Amino acid sequence: MVFPNPTDGNLTIDTKELYENINVKVFNLSGQQVESFEFNNESVLNIDLTKINKGVYIIKLQSEMKTAV
Repeated sequence: MVFPNPTDGNLTIDTKELYENINVKVFNLSGQQVESFEFNNESVLNIDLTKINKGVYIIKLQSEMKTAV
């Protein structure tokens, strides 16, 4: 679950199914990676996207066992 959507730049991701080490990548609509984050053993991720331009982005979460977009 990702909220709030739309966001003011601070995003929360509930990752109940991806509890282990998680790599979060943020892509613009051209497919360019604009940000990345790494979390270890956290079920709720707080991400600060205030440094990137306003727009529509795709978020990819990847763990050792699962990938979610």
